[in-house]
This record gives sequence, structure tokens and C-alpha cells, in this order.
Amino acid sequence: MEFTAAWEQEEHAERFGRAITLRNDFKFLLEFRPSIPARCLNYVSNVAQGSVISVLDIGCAAGDYYAYLTCQRAFRKFEYEGVDISRVAIAAANRYYQTDRFQVINGDEDLAAKTGDIVLSVNVLQHQPAAIDNLVQILKCAKQYLVVTLRTRENGETVFDPERSCQRIFGEWVPFIVINSKELYRTILSSVPVPVRISSFKEYSMFAGAGPRFLPKELFLEESRTAVTTLIIEKRNPGQENEICEYHYASSESIALLRMFRWRIGHYAGKLGLDRFAAGFLRERITDISDILKYGELTATNRIDAKDFGG
Repeated sequence: MEFTAAWEQEEHAERFGRAITLRNDFKFLLEFRPSIPARCLNYVSNVAQGSVISVLDIGCAAGDYYAYLTCQRAFRKFEYEGVDISRVAIAAANRYYQTDRFQVINGDEDLAAKTGDIVLSVNVLQHQPAAIDNLVQILKCAKQYLVVTLRTRENGETVFDPERSCQRIFGEWVPFIVINSKELYRTILSSVPVPVRISSFKEYSMFAGAGPRFLPKELFLEESRTAVTTLIIEKRNPGQENEICEYHYASSESIALLRMFRWRIGHYAGKLGLDRFAAGFLRERITDISDILKYGELTATNRIDAKDFGG
């Protein structure tokens, strides 16, 4: 099965280039501010050590997280590089932002020489047929933090066969790998030579039956406990202990009504050329991990003994 064709569609650059499509800083930041990966990136960028912080965005598409960072007041402290296999998305990003910060890569082999104090990988891992190998590689790239969003299951073995677990997108079939959480934690702890703190944000959702997906039968059952999961993996100093903490959450419906009202503000601000000024009222500086879920409902906190996974 060939997977690269899906990412060369113009639709890919449009869907994952919302800043370019909207061309309105207020509307864009309004969309991205509640996003858990964006809020995790906001948090780690404010607690990372160093006068200048480097960010490596793996699977950057058309640069939405670059746009998000530039909306923050502290962006002057950052060096950013975005990489993706999609030539059409990279071309769109470099053209719109008038930069060469975005580069085409062919796969994991091109990541071996790349590093960042913060590595970001959002909704990329589930589309990798060798998802565990990809995770190990991006862990090597991260000097301090890795923020990664993927799909997980609490029960049942991971199905790595893309013929059995896949999704139809942009007219093409691509892998849709749902990784067992225990295997995920075990891989992280065994792959990183220093202690780590894993903060896991989970929103439980049934993927099977939602959209054009072909998935293993057991993923149609609630017992599989599938979730959209975002991890913050912090590499710690030798001598510290491994930690794993899960934050289970649900999206807040009340945010949608407030968003609709603010969307109209953004519309008129854009008409007047004031959207960038108005976006300043939406900026946040997140320095406490508890504030990541400001726009969601925390339903449970689960501290896991890392020793159960070899840590």
C-alpha cells in the first residue's frame, strides 16, 4: 500500500494550513487556543530552559503551529524548523510566510541529524505503518521535550497492519494505527536513556464507525477504550525518577457558543484590518500544567507506577 499520494493533495495543505486559509490572526488563534497540542506546546515553550529555544515541528504540514507560536509574545526566543513529506504543504508554508524554515523530508532517515529543544509531532504517528519506530526516532530528536498527539487504546494489542487498520483521506488509503497505551509507555521508558516525566492528556472517543475508516472489529467496542492522546514527554536529570500521570478530559460544549460570538468579532476586525491587534487579547502564557485543560473538563487524574513498565 502506497501512502504518500494523500499528502501531496492540495486539500492537505488547505486543511492543515488554517492560518493561510483564514488569513485572520484573531480567527486563527480563536480556533487554536483550545487545542490541547497547542496548549501543551505553549506550556513547554514557557518552561523550557535556555535563552533561545529551538522547536522542531515534525509533520508541520502548512505551518499552523508556526503561526501559533508567532502569535505569542515570546516568539523572539524561538528558533523554528518545520519538516514534512508533503511537498505541496511545504511549498505553501514557505510561500505564505516568506521564509525557508520549512523543509521537505523523505522519512525517518532524514530525521537522524535533526534535533530541537522541543519536538512537536501532532497527528502524524497514527499514519505511520512503523509507528513505534517513528516514536523512537522522534524521541531521539527531542533534547528537552516531546509533544506528540496520537491515537491510543487501553485494551487489546496494537494492530500495525495498515491493510487492517486504515483511513480514507483525500481519496487515498493511509494507515490509522491505534497504539496500546501500555506498549506506548513501555517503548518510551525503554528508549530514553534518562528519566522522563510523561503527562498524558486523554479524550476518550470511539474511532470505529466515525468517518471512512477500516479498523479492527474490537475497536467498535467501548471496552477497547480508544482515545485521542497528547503526551508531554520531559527528559529529566539523571537520578530523578520516571513519572507517568494521565489527565482524562472531555471537551466543553459551552466553549462552542462563546467561540461563535468571538468569531463574529474576528470577522469584523478582519474587515477593518485589526485582526492582528484583536488577536492580542487571545494570547495566553501557560506556565502551569493544570492550565492546559482550561477549555476542557477534567474527568479523572490517574497516576501510574512507571515501574510497571520497566521504569
